[in-house]
Amino acid sequence: MGRLPARVDWIIHDRTGVKVALRLSKTTMTFQAEYAGKTYTSKDGKELKEQILDFIEESHQLTFYPLILVTMSKPYRTSDTDLRGHLTLDAERFYFSKEGELRKLAWEHHESGHVHKLRLFQPRDFQGKASEFALPYTYRSDYSYGNHSYYLPYSQEVWEGLKKIAQTIQKAESDLNTLLADAQVITSLTMIAMGTKHPLLEPPDAHTDK
Repeated sequence: MGRLPARVDWIIHDRTGVKVALRLSKTTMTFQAEYAGKTYTSKDGKELKEQILDFIEESHQLTFYPLILVTMSKPYRTSDTDLRGHLTLDAERFYFSKEGELRKLAWEHHESGHVHKLRLFQPRDFQGKASEFALPYTYRSDYSYGNHSYYLPYSQEVWEGLKKIAQTIQKAESDLNTLLADAQVITSLTMIAMGTKHPLLEPPDAHTDK
């Protein structure tokens, strides 16, 4: 990554206190400033300042909606004998705005009021206008090795439920590795096949002290 041009001034938005560095490339004699993940340039420093101040003002008037992005991957075969990957589930929560372009804001940045730290948001395979994006939205990969993405409206209950499912998957993987490496693996698998209670099939919090 190349060195940034020298900073020649600060662009300061008085109402919010947001500061953006105004830089000047001595090679091209072009001013540049980065805001919300995008770099803007102009030969006129004053014009660029006004443009950035407008963007800052706009970003602090956006309407943000909370969502959860669930990404799920699964095992896939490259041949009859080669199985790769494993089942995983990952959940991320953030806020998004669909006024103009789709933009996302990290959960902690929204909670702390750092609205200027928003970034562009591109849902997988979504080809419509930003204003048309609605929840829930699903993307399923056409490839056996691809991840599926599920965009869900946020609620604390949904968030907690997804975390419990992720914990269950992680526990099952850990327990299965332990079981298959154990000297009593045949006995344990026979017990499971016969419907006998086995720790591998208990929920993650079954052994938690009450």
